[in-house]
Amino acid sequence: MIKARPVKFTFSEGTNRHWFGDSPFKTHWLNSYTLIIPEGEKFILRTTKRYVDQVDGELKEQVLGLLAQEAMHSKEHERFFHNLRVHGYRIEGYLRGYRFLSYRVLERLGGLIIGPKILLSTASGLEHVNAVIAEIGLTEDFLAGAEPELRALFEWHYAEEIEHKAVVYDVLQRVAPSYGLRLLGMFFATLVFVGSLVVGTMVLLRQDGLLLSRRSWREGARFFFVQPGFWGKYWSALRAYLRRQFHPNERDNYYLAREVLARL
Repeated sequence: MIKARPVKFTFSEGTNRHWFGDSPFKTHWLNSYTLIIPEGEKFILRTTKRYVDQVDGELKEQVLGLLAQEAMHSKEHERFFHNLRVHGYRIEGYLRGYRFLSYRVLERLGGLIIGPKILLSTASGLEHVNAVIAEIGLTEDFLAGAEPELRALFEWHYAEEIEHKAVVYDVLQRVAPSYGLRLLGMFFATLVFVGSLVVGTMVLLRQDGLLLSRRSWREGARFFFVQPGFWGKYWSALRAYLRRQFHPNERDNYYLAREVLARL
């Protein structure tokens, strides 16, 4: 059963500046993820809500559970914004640009020019991207180097992303089962989410004076191409999503979620 869990994370102001294994790159990759999650989850909420009355039975129950979970994700990640400000990071300019481009320009234009169902397709694509990131985060002890309070936040979020990974896709297939629409939605999801994630990482590294450092580039290259090899895993998951007969449940990674959620 998909349901929101009553969690409330507290983040000490003593959290290290580079809280993920003293790695600036990995820390800012997840800091950037934290910055874009609240608005991204709100987009999924308002988009999926439009179609609640067009589904019924078990799927409707799953949608309601998804909406409750996404609201919690947005709220809990936003708590950490304070810590970033305490460390002197200037995040407001990045957030304004991200919100304006993604949700004022692209969301409005997409809805007006293509139609509102492109927004649901984009939400489905975002959920797939999040499920890929979640699987990477919960395998091979990837989060082992993170400080405990941040590790707990990401493990909980990743587990719930895997738990509800198929819900928006199933809604999309119920109300707009167009293959072309699904492809276009994934294009927008990659552009908005992955693009913003990379840009946010660069913005934070620049504020540390480390954007052009050898260490940052070495850590980034290792993350993207070696361990955990983000780009290889992302493109593999993207190719799967682009198959006509794809369904999120064909990749059985629910055991990763169960292991985390059993501890909550």
